Amino acid sequence: MYDDNKGKVYIMKSGLLIIPLMLLLWQPVISQKSFVGIGLQHGLPLGNLKETAGSVQMPGIHGLAMYNLPNSPIYAGLEAGYSIYGTELTKLESLMPGTRQNHRVRRNNNLLHLMGTLRLMPDWPTKIKPYAEVGAGALHAYTRSKIRENRTSEAISAGTEHFDWAFAYQTGLGIMTPVTPNTFLEIGIKYFQSQPLEYLTRRDAKYIGNEVYFHTRKSHFIMFQPVIRISGTF
Repeated sequence: MYDDNKGKVYIMKSGLLIIPLMLLLWQPVISQKSFVGIGLQHGLPLGNLKETAGSVQMPGIHGLAMYNLPNSPIYAGLEAGYSIYGTELTKLESLMPGTRQNHRVRRNNNLLHLMGTLRLMPDWPTKIKPYAEVGAGALHAYTRSKIRENRTSEAISAGTEHFDWAFAYQTGLGIMTPVTPNTFLEIGIKYFQSQPLEYLTRRDAKYIGNEVYFHTRKSHFIMFQPVIRISGTF
């Protein structure tokens, strides 16, 4: 049986072992370049997030901008990303007072993160370049809903129903390989963890008549994230 805690310790130890090895073998043979990238990630829940919210899936998109510190294998930059971890459509009759019209309530559960990031990536004279990175910043969990008469009509009402913020950090390992002289494909995996915060899942909004009631949950957001990204140097 898989142990989440052992998995977390394994990837953190792997990163700690690889970083000094990469520093030991690093030689500044080729000039480094800064880069920007955009990619996809998919969060797989671990620990008390999985215990509290179940097997929620968290597909998302992110962007990354990294600056190479002069004469070093270290990059510093920012990562920003968005994920959705649940959506629910509820069809109700006479939701708006004084009407007999059916309405559609679409509710999305979202995550935003913004992190300062450090990456260690020696510029070895090889096509495939391994890297290790760490990041720290903020996680924003929020739930928004929109009410429409039908699928294509304008929203009658829209707004944020719940939100919370928490400190978060991540560690990661990956490889970067060229597609063209200035374009690279990145493949990696990250371990992501936040401090506890309150949030809603797709099962946490209940209607009694026209009133909606929410059941909030509280846990860390802990996940593994496979990542794929296209980056360009400048």
